[in-house]
Amino acid sequence: GTVLADLSPGGEFTDLELPIDLQDVRSSLGEWISGEVDANGVALPFLARLVPVGFGRTPRQGGFIAVALPDDSTPEIVSDLLPRLLVSGLAGLAVALLVGLAITRSIYNPLRELTAAARAVGGGRYETRVPASGPQEARELANAFNRMTSEVQANEQTMQDFMADVSHKLRTPLTSIRGFAQALGDGMVQDEKQRLRSVQVIDNEARRMLRLGEGLLDLLPPQAG
Repeated sequence: GTVLADLSPGGEFTDLELPIDLQDVRSSLGEWISGEVDANGVALPFLARLVPVGFGRTPRQGGFIAVALPDDSTPEIVSDLLPRLLVSGLAGLAVALLVGLAITRSIYNPLRELTAAARAVGGGRYETRVPASGPQEARELANAFNRMTSEVQANEQTMQDFMADVSHKLRTPLTSIRGFAQALGDGMVQDEKQRLRSVQVIDNEARRMLRLGEGLLDLLPPQAG
């Protein structure tokens, strides 16, 4: 139980005997033992830990070494490590926040641009495109969106051209029908042959419009049921 060496700066434990009963603490190997030792009337607290040391060939031969340290050194160790741990923790937290912010911005910005572009396309601006940036998934989504808007724009242009062509083809027979019907109604056609010819023109143009209408109906998709 005698302290053979004291590595603390004061060395106040040297040659003091620690009140450690080996018989009582054999069952608690690996655990810290607390106590006090009398140093010229001053009670010095200590912590000790028993370390088994084998120096024989049989299991019954051996001994124990008590590794002790002053009880007040533990707060010093903690107080010395705490600032370093705090700095390390704050540095790790800052790095994690920066990485998280970078990842969030790389995902959020492309999605925000895609949302704005979708609203623009919904408002009729089919020429809207979004840049392919950010993670691979965001780039693939942007490319798919651009392909979709290109197809929508092409279909819209085709529809406009088709409606313009249909409008032109309908305007011609309607103009003829209106002109000959007005001439007949105003009594401008007195000759019987001219009157019959006007009626024939109106009938032909009406049949032409009927064929155009049937052609438009054929373009419509068939309805289920």
